Amino acid sequence: MRKQLLGFLAAGLVASAANAVPIVTIDGGTAAVSLTAGTSATITLGITPDAGLVAGFNLIFEVSDTAGISLVSCAAQAGVQSSCPAGGVNFSFGAALSSDASAPFTVASFTINVAAGAAPGTTVTLTGASTITDSGFNDIFVGPTTVAQVVGVPEPATAGLLAVGLGGLALIGRKRRA
Repeated sequence: MRKQLLGFLAAGLVASAANAVPIVTIDGGTAAVSLTAGTSATITLGITPDAGLVAGFNLIFEVSDTAGISLVSCAAQAGVQSSCPAGGVNFSFGAALSSDASAPFTVASFTINVAAGAAPGTTVTLTGASTITDSGFNDIFVGPTTVAQVVGVPEPATAGLLAVGLGGLALIGRKRRA
């Protein structure tokens, strides 16, 4: 019984290694970048093969609110094709690699402007049509994924209310000690 259980576990581990999926990295990680209204941000994209070989990719991005975020510029690595219209809201990067990549690599970087009135929740998204091609010429869909999102900044009244509440808690704690 024990040998059968270990056999099933080993088979599961081998199967999960064979099904490893490449990861699109955003500024070296996988979490979305937080954006603040009225600023610009430069975001670097990469691909981590994750136990497989990458032969190519096609990464397509779109902005959820065209009035909130616009593309300023993009810089693709050598050999990477890009479609990055300045002021645009949809842009892409793609390449068929000359040799299969097994180590993490940088694809490109892009700079976006976030309008002063950009609504919290406005996003830059890697669309569901984005693919990474493995060495067997299988397309692996890697979207949709949020790459960047506008976050709200608390209003001064909210910050003031928080300060009053924390001050009140400190005062109560001080009275109890005395």
